[in-house]
Amino acid sequence: MKTFYKTITCLSLISLLALSCSEKDLDYGSLDFDSDTFVVFAESSLSVNELVTEPIAVEALYAASSSSANTISVPFTISSDNAVEGVDYTIVDNKTSFDFSNGNLSDVVYIMPIDESNPTGNKQLTFELNSGAVNLGYPGPAANNKTVVLTIVDNDCPYTLEELGAASWSGSDNASGDEGPNASQILTSYENDTTFYFEGISYGWITNVNYWDEVVVTSNLVEADFDTATGAITIALQPLCTTTWNGATQPDYSIQATGSYDSCGETITLDYDLIQGGAILRSYTETITK
Repeated sequence: MKTFYKTITCLSLISLLALSCSEKDLDYGSLDFDSDTFVVFAESSLSVNELVTEPIAVEALYAASSSSANTISVPFTISSDNAVEGVDYTIVDNKTSFDFSNGNLSDVVYIMPIDESNPTGNKQLTFELNSGAVNLGYPGPAANNKTVVLTIVDNDCPYTLEELGAASWSGSDNASGDEGPNASQILTSYENDTTFYFEGISYGWITNVNYWDEVVVTSNLVEADFDTATGAITIALQPLCTTTWNGATQPDYSIQATGSYDSCGETITLDYDLIQGGAILRSYTETITK
């Protein structure tokens, strides 16, 4: 009985496949490529982050009557109101046209964004096909996909140190096991256009009642070198705080750190060394977000 049902099922599938193939043949056969030969962009819009490490491909397609289509070259132009070649992007191999030959019905130009490391906003490039030898864009009055817009997304969102100094932050360290993770107690402040301070780095770990369980009695502002062009943060070795444990004063803590600010993600990452008695006691990372 199972064999009988299996045979019926297979025959039914074969019939459906045959019908499907006939329908596909009919659909393709109804296209008149000889009168509607054209070149189009594969997409009408593209987007890429300026931080990419590989170029993005802008592809054009040649709709021809057969795979043995004649050789054809279709120039393109790039226009923009806010992007400059060599500053915001480069054209790989300095290509200026799409070339189709020997049955190759697609071609690409590669664009490499340039990360300026400054908040300059998104850039838009408009690619347009230019040729009198073949129709451009999909058939019809709109000539869709005769152009494609490439948006280069700026990863450098604008900010000021004054804004960051007044912000409220939350996050945690990456201590594990009995030592954490611990909620961050970091505060930030800003002074005189150039000076940026952190307070409370590592305090979550120091005051963890289930582990170190010390009490901060003297807290120092920690001055940071904050590069607003790159987001890099450097904290030179300096005093951090004084603590007590079970009422007894402990050796003073110092700290040194490096880190970065992701302006678009509004996230500060600090890799710190907590130093006590002239030696590194712990090294952890704290990540805080606005």
